[in-house]
Amino acid sequence: MMPESAYGIRTHPAEETYVMPAGEAFWKRGDDEYSLSVTGERSYHPSMMEHATRTGQHAFMSIYAWVGELSTDNYVYSGAL
Repeated sequence: MMPESAYGIRTHPAEETYVMPAGEAFWKRGDDEYSLSVTGERSYHPSMMEHATRTGQHAFMSIYAWVGELSTDNYVYSGAL
């Protein structure tokens, strides 16, 4: 994800884990405020938890995995905050 970018609020049935091999990003999970994650950290999102991602001055690279209900039929993207 490029610097100064946002991937807005989204929910889906699958559990999701992002692993960050490079860079830094701010993650919003549920009602929590955005918090910084850096290289080597993870962001876990249980099924149907609202979550969002944004970057500041630095880009980040991630690897993610969905587990459980993989259908995108109930994927909802609500947009950036």
